[in-house]
Amino acid sequence: MSKIDRAAVSATMTVEEFTQYVRISRTSAYRLFRAGDLKPIEIRNRTLVRRIDADDFLARCAQASAA
Repeated sequence: MSKIDRAAVSATMTVEEFTQYVRISRTSAYRLFRAGDLKPIEIRNRTLVRRIDADDFLARCAQASAA
């Protein structure tokens, strides 16, 4: 199973999996975190993104581009 496949079935994804999921750079992901556009979670020194938050972020981006 590839990293993308595991991200598709998991409730959380690593920053690397998130960047592949939305096709942005790691730097851009951390900019989103700092700006408050996406809230990461930290578990034992690992930064993760909840799948529901990633999907909500994409939905907000789609709405903004449609407006």
